[in-house]
Amino acid sequence: MKQYNMLSACNRKMHAGWLETMMRRIGVKRDCITPVIVSSEVKKLLLGKLIEIKKTNTLSGAEGEGLSWKIFDGKWTRRWASNANTSSAAQRAIEVSKIQGSTFVSSVYLWHLVTDICLVDDDRTCSLLQIFCQELSNYTMYLVAKCDATLDSSGYDWLKCSRDGLLHALSRHSGDPKEFIHGVRNGISTNAASGLELAHHVSLELLKPEAAADRWELIATVWVEMLCYIALNCGAEFHAKSLIDGGEFVSHVKIVLFILGFCFS
Repeated sequence: MKQYNMLSACNRKMHAGWLETMMRRIGVKRDCITPVIVSSEVKKLLLGKLIEIKKTNTLSGAEGEGLSWKIFDGKWTRRWASNANTSSAAQRAIEVSKIQGSTFVSSVYLWHLVTDICLVDDDRTCSLLQIFCQELSNYTMYLVAKCDATLDSSGYDWLKCSRDGLLHALSRHSGDPKEFIHGVRNGISTNAASGLELAHHVSLELLKPEAAADRWELIATVWVEMLCYIALNCGAEFHAKSLIDGGEFVSHVKIVLFILGFCFS
């Protein structure tokens, strides 16, 4: 499962030496893409989360209401939060993120930043659920930013603008990326194009003490729903081209969705 972290990529570009800069100018790019082995624990967490979402849909009387292929609105996450009796802070985080009214690409980018902020703030602990969220966050960003999964021309332009904004914000606050994330968490001044201001407001809700019990379960639910959305929307060519190497992880997720009997509308 390949990993691509937007902040790490921007930090590497900012500190690139003359050789790497010259390589970029002639079209040779070396991005921060690293693979991780999908552990049995991560597989169990993913399967458990899918079964949990399936049960939530059944309890809500929405078992036949599938994940729409036309628009991403975070319906599984919102429904899960409503039925799991999550804290008011966690509920507000979903509302503040505007997951129901934003484009899929912007939601991926926002929650990618939010996950990084929460990981840095929770660096005293390292639970399996945190690792799960980090790996899914970086993998989903890899699929969108590097594989153009679900990415049309407008989404491509939006992502490029946001990446440039993040690079600009990082250059104004150069130093340790963790210190930069701490600054974002505390509300440093950033340009609107970077998306950091909204990430700051969402993470503020999630990092409240009352949301501690729900924080990583909520983030995990967001990433599982996003990964399922990509699995559904990627065409057959995308799934088929990597079969020689065993297939993309997202392709296996799609098969599991059909085995579990998820409906799609």
